Amino acid sequence: MNPIGGIPVFLSLTNGSDKIEKHRIAKKATIVAFLIGLAFVVFGTYLFKFFGITIPAFKITGGIILFYSGFEMLQSKKTSVKHLQNTSIDENVAVSPLAIPLLAGPGTIVTGMNFVSNTSYSYSYIAIVILIFGIICYFNFIAFKLSDYLT
Repeated sequence: MNPIGGIPVFLSLTNGSDKIEKHRIAKKATIVAFLIGLAFVVFGTYLFKFFGITIPAFKITGGIILFYSGFEMLQSKKTSVKHLQNTSIDENVAVSPLAIPLLAGPGTIVTGMNFVSNTSYSYSYIAIVILIFGIICYFNFIAFKLSDYLT
């Protein structure tokens, strides 16, 4: 999660909305991102085991996707992502693309799961990871809320 790096995306998605709407979207996005991160910290290892996915395989796949998009940028190709024109501001942008994948994307999920994947960790260690994750989500909320001033 990168509070400062998410500001341009937040501003572009909320362009034209008022301060109250931006606050509501920022709050919803950070709460959803925290809940997703919490779910993967607590249940992620079991979910990956159920589907037969290993953490290294998830990292490799995420790296390939990141490499592919970066390689397209280096070649100055036009992106395959379509942008809609004249769209109205919808509070659902808080869930996608802000909460997923901007805030709680593959990197955030794997990082959280890596910190708690060793079964020898105590519940207090897992609680500390969740607390730190919550603090980072709060920093994202503050950055989104103050995005107009920060830019």
